[in-house]
Amino acid sequence: MTYTKKLISIMLIAILMLSIIPFGATEQVENPAPLEQAAQIEETAPEEAPPSPTEASTPAEDPPLPTEAPVPIVTEAPTEIPAPVVTEAPTEQPAPTEQTSTEEPPSPTEQATQQPLPSSTVQAAIVEKIGWEHAPLYVNVGPDEIGLGNSFVVSLAVDSGGTGKFTYAYYIYKGNTVVQKTGYSTNTSYTYTPKTTGKFHAVVFIKNEKGETRTLTSFYKVNVVEKHNPIGVAASALTNNIVLGDTKSFDIYSWDGAASHMHAYYVYCNNKLIERFPYKQAKYFIELGSHYSQVSYTPKSPGKYKFVFFAKDTLGKTQTYTTNEYLVSGAALDLRANVAFKKYHIGSVANITAQASGGSGTYQYAYY
Repeated sequence: MTYTKKLISIMLIAILMLSIIPFGATEQVENPAPLEQAAQIEETAPEEAPPSPTEASTPAEDPPLPTEAPVPIVTEAPTEIPAPVVTEAPTEQPAPTEQTSTEEPPSPTEQATQQPLPSSTVQAAIVEKIGWEHAPLYVNVGPDEIGLGNSFVVSLAVDSGGTGKFTYAYYIYKGNTVVQKTGYSTNTSYTYTPKTTGKFHAVVFIKNEKGETRTLTSFYKVNVVEKHNPIGVAASALTNNIVLGDTKSFDIYSWDGAASHMHAYYVYCNNKLIERFPYKQAKYFIELGSHYSQVSYTPKSPGKYKFVFFAKDTLGKTQTYTTNEYLVSGAALDLRANVAFKKYHIGSVANITAQASGGSGTYQYAYY
């Protein structure tokens, strides 16, 4: 409506102006603005009314709920944890009598791929130098032959009177191939259980307080065969029949089996078990090729005694040995006394000799 009213007003104004101007006048009269200009006025018209409801903009919809949780981006984990690099770490657990090495292992230059030099026979003749006083001069391995699953011992000949501080690392060779290594420790022996047959020997690295090293190589080799030898045990008596109060002593030996051995024993009197003694670690004597213990027992009453000895290896295999019976007698206490002379002067010294026998335990004397 507004547009129509404006248009009519413009036309009326135009007609009025034409009626005022004389006909034939020469004065140039500016023509009214073309209709297109009026259309331009339309462009300045007030803002259009809001669109009809049918033209209303569609409200923004809520985003659809996710049908599944987004997968988080996770850096791909390694499929396998890399093994830590450990230099010279032992591949098997050391024997119970050994202490775990806390010192650094031999450097890579000491990891010989062939027989290290100098050999044990050469080093045995070396004149002692500063820092090497009382150092071991040779190394043994034994027994000479074992079955697969049995163990052998590497033992250093140590100067019992020495004061030098040395540490030792053990390499086990099968032929010219290293099959086992240990780090440095103060252990003067090492027990190894071969996993294959063949001939084995040992090379020992010795380090002094200055960090200098020597090597010793075992002269003999251990032959490992297929047949496994089970653990064996025996005992020998150091005394025969005894009197009550005396002590009975035994040496216990065990061999073969696996790794280190432990020994225990039971005491019987008149076929009745009267005491049990628990397992204790046995020592290995390479010269004997066996594990060794010495035990002593003092009977508390007369009777017939026998002893049962037990040996156990690291695999838990056991073997027993029973002794013969021994008589422990309880003789009556007897005392004899002698005087050197029958007559003495006043003030002279009389020598009296007393001797007791029988009974049990030690004797004490009193004179009146």
